[in-house]
Amino acid sequence: MPGGFVDLGEDPDDAVGREVEEETGLKGLEFEQFRVYGAVGRDPRGHTVSVVYLAEIVGVAPVVMGGDDAAEAAWFEVGETPEMAFDHGGILGDVVGG
Repeated sequence: MPGGFVDLGEDPDDAVGREVEEETGLKGLEFEQFRVYGAVGRDPRGHTVSVVYLAEIVGVAPVVMGGDDAAEAAWFEVGETPEMAFDHGGILGDVVGG
């Protein structure tokens, strides 16, 4: 689950495309806002609000490669994902279940 922060003056809808491209190499995806997560304590670094976006890829999954602050990028089958930081496992569960 690529992620990052919105730059000063940047629209969140633009930031998602930039962050995904920086961390996976994927470009040109159409994103839709899914949900906002902002519970106090969800991130040990401080009160952080996350806007979760979804994009659908039809057909064969394109090659991804890590970049920027992502050491690597890879596709995983649902239910076979590695352990994730913070509340990201619960977010993925919301996406898959909802």
